[in-house]
Amino acid sequence: MKTYALLSMTALTLTLATSAQAQTAQATALAPASSLRAWTPVQPGAGYNVNSYSYDDGASENAQKVWSGPGTWGQICWINQFTATGGADTITKVEVAFGSGLFPNNRPQIGAVCNVAVWSDPNQDGQPMDAVVIQQQASTVTVLGDAFQTINLGTPAPVSGIFFVGAWMANAPTTPQGGTNGEYPAALDQTVGPNNMSWLCGVGGTTTLPNAFDPNQLATGGGPGGLPVQLSTLGIFMVRAEGSGSTPTVYCVAKVNSLGCTPTIGFTGAPIAANTSGFTVKGSNVRNVKSGLLFYGTNTGQAAVPFTGGTLCVKTPIKRTQSLNSGGNPLPANDCSGVYSIDMNAFAYQAGPPVPPAILQVPGTQMNVQFWGRDQGFAPPNNTTLTDGLQYIIG
Repeated sequence: MKTYALLSMTALTLTLATSAQAQTAQATALAPASSLRAWTPVQPGAGYNVNSYSYDDGASENAQKVWSGPGTWGQICWINQFTATGGADTITKVEVAFGSGLFPNNRPQIGAVCNVAVWSDPNQDGQPMDAVVIQQQASTVTVLGDAFQTINLGTPAPVSGIFFVGAWMANAPTTPQGGTNGEYPAALDQTVGPNNMSWLCGVGGTTTLPNAFDPNQLATGGGPGGLPVQLSTLGIFMVRAEGSGSTPTVYCVAKVNSLGCTPTIGFTGAPIAANTSGFTVKGSNVRNVKSGLLFYGTNTGQAAVPFTGGTLCVKTPIKRTQSLNSGGNPLPANDCSGVYSIDMNAFAYQAGPPVPPAILQVPGTQMNVQFWGRDQGFAPPNNTTLTDGLQYIIG
């Protein structure tokens, strides 16, 4: 049977046991738990996006690994459960402490392969047995101990309700420093006590290499014969996440154009203040080869007022991007193959014209946008096209 191991914070020696024995032995050594820290949104800046998710106090008292027996490799996966602020968020970064600051001889090695992931909770029961990977990212260990390593997700992960964030990596049976029984990657904060939000699982290996770990198989420990995912009763894992705000949402009502088509607004990517590309807003199903632009408001909110025969979805004062062309099928075709498109991350950094306001580079800025375009099929002053609106928060 696969077991997990921990380092004793009192005697600084290694304790190896089955999971039940380890939980019992460590629980007797813990001081009374202090009040648990839940995640709280933080103000933009200081390296954060909009929301920061964490439980730990920044210092570890222990660490864990998964193994098959003395002298064997393992792969441990350690996970924290969180709830998205406001019901929905977009996770852009995962922060992990690799190894405990108290046990320098039992940390993973700099340059070792590590992985992080964000999982959804399909039935919202707070248990990751059925968790589904939304996004994962491979990296290498660059810092050790109680210093957090930030790993940016290549593609931000939209989450809603309860979700999970974690890391996994191999733990070797030996270390260059001669640490007894090898590496313990998963740092534990034990001063704030277990909070039923931390989970672990993993697979064992041989004396020469670890078995493969599958983040889609947490219920069985990530592979055949693995240690099934279970609550950590020993402390809180030092894994954090940062979110850029809620997933962009479509609202308001588009104006049916003179050809009978209903334009739609949409997006790809994520609105990140530090990125100079990667968040494209599109207005589809519009008339081909027509000029247009994007209306936008900053921290003004939604609107729904009559405008040129349709509905204006952005509150005043309204700002405008440069002129866009819908493209689509070339003239003399007359159809709804046009698409307005603009990368708003790139727009925030353009030299102009127009020169964008500096607030587009500030995390936490709420944006409300809507495409406007020409439609000569209507008589003036209603010779326009209008998509529905899109609201998002810059991360």
